[in-house]
Order: sequence, then C-alpha cells, then structure tokens
Amino acid sequence: MKYDQHGPLAAMLSEAAKESGQGSLMAWMEYRHDELLVELGSKGVRWPIWLALFRKLDLRDARGNHPTLETARKAW
Repeated sequence: MKYDQHGPLAAMLSEAAKESGQGSLMAWMEYRHDELLVELGSKGVRWPIWLALFRKLDLRDARGNHPTLETARKAW
C-alpha cells in the first residue's frame, strides 16, 4: 500500500498526531505497526533507507522536524 500524503489517510494521521501530541512520524508508525514489525522486526533496521522514505513522505518528529537517526529509533 502506498502512503498518500494528500488523501483521506493523511488527514486521519494528521488528526491522530494532533490529538496525541505526537508528530506525523509516530502516527504513521503506529498506524502501520504490524506491517513494519514484519519488515523490521527480525532484521537489522537499515535506517538510512527509512530516513529517506520519511523525508520523501514529509513525516515529522514530535518537534516538527524531519526525523534524525536518533528520533526515528526512538519513535520505533
């Protein structure tokens, strides 16, 4: 499934982030937790690839910045 930054899912994630006080990265990870767990759970996470994806999707950390390696790890 492709993440649509402008479709109904984006609005729902944005609302979830506002309600919980967390950034869009955390909301995106929470929404896709089970799928991500399958991909990331038993392997070493290749964070540079994921960070590039997060930037492309314009996902933000709890402070509104593009996630760094540290903030992405903490969010996960």
